[in-house]
Amino acid sequence: MKNILTKISLMLLVLSATSCGEWLNLSPEDGVTREDFWQSKEQVESAVIGIYCEMMNTECVNRMFLWGELRADMVIDGTKPNAAYTAIRSGEIASDNVVCKWSDFYSVINNCNLVLEYADQAVELDASYSQQEAELFKAEAKALRAMMYFYLTRSFGDVPMVLEASVSDDQDYHIAKTSQDSILDQIIFDLTEAERVMETNNPAYNMEFPKGRMTVWAVKALLADAYLWKGNYDAAIQRCDAIINSEEFVLISVPRTALPGVENLYFSDVTAIDLMFNKVWATGNSEESIFELNFDETKTNGFYNLFASARNVLVANVDYIEGNYFPLYELDESVYDVRSNGYSYQGTIIWKYMALTRQGTARTSQQSYANWIFYRYPEILLMKAEALIQKGTQSDLQAAYALIMQVRSRANALESDETDFSGIINADELEQFLLDERARELMFEGKRWYDVLRFARRNNYAKIDYLMDLALNSAPTGKQQSLQSKYGDHRSHYWPIHDDELKSNQSLVQNTFYETSTTIKK
Repeated sequence: MKNILTKISLMLLVLSATSCGEWLNLSPEDGVTREDFWQSKEQVESAVIGIYCEMMNTECVNRMFLWGELRADMVIDGTKPNAAYTAIRSGEIASDNVVCKWSDFYSVINNCNLVLEYADQAVELDASYSQQEAELFKAEAKALRAMMYFYLTRSFGDVPMVLEASVSDDQDYHIAKTSQDSILDQIIFDLTEAERVMETNNPAYNMEFPKGRMTVWAVKALLADAYLWKGNYDAAIQRCDAIINSEEFVLISVPRTALPGVENLYFSDVTAIDLMFNKVWATGNSEESIFELNFDETKTNGFYNLFASARNVLVANVDYIEGNYFPLYELDESVYDVRSNGYSYQGTIIWKYMALTRQGTARTSQQSYANWIFYRYPEILLMKAEALIQKGTQSDLQAAYALIMQVRSRANALESDETDFSGIINADELEQFLLDERARELMFEGKRWYDVLRFARRNNYAKIDYLMDLALNSAPTGKQQSLQSKYGDHRSHYWPIHDDELKSNQSLVQNTFYETSTTIKK
């Protein structure tokens, strides 16, 4: 069993063996929870671990995938489609669609807020628990809360921002929305504070769980991502450089050999490809991983019901992917991008989550415990490249191209005249090249919709064509034109607020693109 799940399980045994989701459902009226729970360092840390339990809830982790991929072009309906998913892919997103529910994310946020509210309480009661340790637990909770808000604001735009724990019936639970700009500012504020506390108090904090809990490196990765959304490219580069220069992470090596007599063509070592897949996806917590949710046989990820061939709900959009991202070298089948068929996907199966070994069989439902990866080292290289491209000088563009090529060389991506950026580099062309490379490297990792939206919305949607192209390549036949028309309205780029949220919160108003003449009765 993986280390972090072992620790979770032990703590849950202490806490009467209740389920991960149940024991930390801290309701305001539960006087025992409030007054008796926060008495020791162990109890505070168990509450922090409980945040991860809540994040591992199937509905939460599934939405991390669905919000980042379902509106994009990498996945399509399988032979047994889910009607809610089909409607979304067609651009017919209604406010009663279950995918639009955000309650699991706010449950995580409340658990973070509870740690922030009570972590100090035990310092006076437990002589073995220092204020320094309390500050570190709070920094971890702040960073996890920032991650949840990052998902919410990229998906819904303006959302309620709750920074206090729900601990009293006297609190106002009808919270209005906060602007996306303000949400991003709060995310960056919290992350810079978490970064400062971790670096000042203990730079090695959580390094006993270097992949499965928030470390200073995970904070920096998330912060770099947030800065890209905010348009602060120097700050994004600074955080990426800190990760790169730390030498804590590497690209897993896949040796390759030049094809005799042919320039710039190579074949990769198959054993090394197998090993990379097994490290990154089958086992997890590899040397290129920065932060991931750790699942195992006692806590599965729920992806079996989405991707398994027996379910066949969502599948890889293979025809589009192979026609646009993984060109074949027809003269020698041993020359291929290692991330293509047999790695990211196998046939139409999304293989990253469904395989125990690269060339083995698919997972059973009991074996559906591939980790959910938030950040890997190759993405850090690509994020830095993105920031450099936005800065736009020739030296910046050359440096960006070199970073992209690091990722491509490891993957043995096929090069051509179209991928040759020697000489004077056109920034727009390199930006498209980078966006395509992110699609190849981060395929099915919950990134694609967010990537295309981020690239499109810069400079007052100067690159709206990225979204128009996405509509052409993702919508079912006959729906492309209507979806393009909708994407012309910037308000459509975010999800509607679910009807249940509108009914329960009197201060919420529907995102304007989805307003109808029918008033939700609250």
